[in-house]
Amino acid sequence: MLKILTPTLIPLNNILVSLDSPVQSEYKKRGFKIFIDTKYNHEQHVSTTGKVAGLPKDNPYKGKLKNGDKIAFSYSVVANRTFKSDGENFFPHIQSNYMKQWISGTEERLNVICVPSIINKKWVFTYIDRNGKFVHGGEGTENEMERWLSQFSFGEVQTFEFENLITYQNRQYWKCDVDNVFAKIVKGKPKAIGNRLILKPIDVLVPEYVFSQMGVVAPPSAVYNREVGKAKVVSSNGDFSIKDGDIVGFDDMFIERYNFDGKDYYLLKSDKITSIYGE
Repeated sequence: MLKILTPTLIPLNNILVSLDSPVQSEYKKRGFKIFIDTKYNHEQHVSTTGKVAGLPKDNPYKGKLKNGDKIAFSYSVVANRTFKSDGENFFPHIQSNYMKQWISGTEERLNVICVPSIINKKWVFTYIDRNGKFVHGGEGTENEMERWLSQFSFGEVQTFEFENLITYQNRQYWKCDVDNVFAKIVKGKPKAIGNRLILKPIDVLVPEYVFSQMGVVAPPSAVYNREVGKAKVVSSNGDFSIKDGDIVGFDDMFIERYNFDGKDYYLLKSDKITSIYGE
């Protein structure tokens, strides 16, 4: 809920965030600008950084956050959306080589997954109702999958409503739950501010003798193997039992993966740490 005070908005139990763009439709690589069609796999392209535009009166980050600060937050802030239309046509949601999904205006889903096999590809297809219950489906060849899909009606364009979007005085703001904020961007680097630690994955160089033992010729470029269940603390969010630079252990199922400025990070709550190895 929001309390409106002219000419600004003061949230009661959320942080308001302003974004340059809700989705990242382009990025630069080696001097080239690449454009992305964000209609498909929307969640993979949403913005996860923005500027604080409004803080609740009972600010849980008093002294740590102020209006204008740049913060990092969960992808769900922008990713959560609903269909505006109540039509029955199915519209593309995920389209990749091995998985496709369509969603109707009444929130029913068609899922198609390719299962590679030695001889021929096998396709598994399911029709899920709006309550998440399996209605019918099957498995078979690509032709059988296409025949199954032919019983449904499809559209090309669909309109969405973003759940957290607010428009006020011709400006757009995004409601961000306090628990969804995990970092403040300071000098271009994320500093933990919420209830999560920020970790850096550990990549270990695979030595050449490993390839020779496997009877494989070592590739010309270096190969790294990512550690599982272990990472280095980049920012420790004020938890005094854990400090920056510590190597910590955890159950891999509890980490959230996050990419900022082209670098991979893990997010993890302090109580999910199982061991501390020190620097």
